[in-house]
Amino acid sequence: MCAGLEMLLRNGVKVNMYLYQDVSEHSKRVAKVRCAEMVRRYPAQLNEERSAVIITPESVEKIVFPHIAQIMGQPVSFDAAQLGSYAHRLRAYWSNLHDKAQFDYLMKGVERPPNRWVTDVIGEGWDPREVWNSDRFPSYRCNVVGKPMMALPTIMTTQFSHAFRGDRAGTVMGKDDTGFIREVDLDKKSRAMGYSANVLRRSGLSDVELQAILGLAMDRRAMEALYAVSEEPWAKEAQPIHGGTAEEDLAVRAVEAVTIRSTGADNVRES
Repeated sequence: MCAGLEMLLRNGVKVNMYLYQDVSEHSKRVAKVRCAEMVRRYPAQLNEERSAVIITPESVEKIVFPHIAQIMGQPVSFDAAQLGSYAHRLRAYWSNLHDKAQFDYLMKGVERPPNRWVTDVIGEGWDPREVWNSDRFPSYRCNVVGKPMMALPTIMTTQFSHAFRGDRAGTVMGKDDTGFIREVDLDKKSRAMGYSANVLRRSGLSDVELQAILGLAMDRRAMEALYAVSEEPWAKEAQPIHGGTAEEDLAVRAVEAVTIRSTGADNVRES
């Protein structure tokens, strides 16, 4: 899905070379259309004449994990819903942008940007489910009984997965009198994770095939916030402080970094 590339571009970084590897031929097809879309949207930062975008044919299935672990150590883990995503996505991230202990400490001060509800992404004519159970650790606690739903369940690689069928949280209800219930479709799932299904369909893949790719992808907002927090000048000097106004000030700055630099301009282009 090239979430790392978009992470850099949305944060104003100029990219001279982008190397993409994947075990899935379908994912490579999506990567090509996504890269082309980003060249169109960010011509000053990613230019066909000045930037090299390389989709490599090699399989990396057997070498990626041990090599990354050897070079970068243990990853950081957090739920994308904490950073404004419309779907839960607890994932591990390896990066040399920050120290793990330092980043974990900074994330303790980050709260989900306010006024983000699932209704923002499901469109007119549909209602999300009522929240029957409040979120529990290790998921980020944003869905609370008695309040509108803020984040869908984790989006999986298959349609009609456990949380997206029957009367469960991943289904939506028609606002008419028919009582029609259906799974959240690809358009809404893509939008929930920060992508445009219309762009993904340019790959020529079916919605079922694209669902499989989306279910393996990194959430766009989580990636952008990962970079935004890590690159704040003050974040590189931050050290754990136990209590007091200094710790409160650090938490406020972390929230501002996520809200202003990452999720503030949050439109998903559907063209």
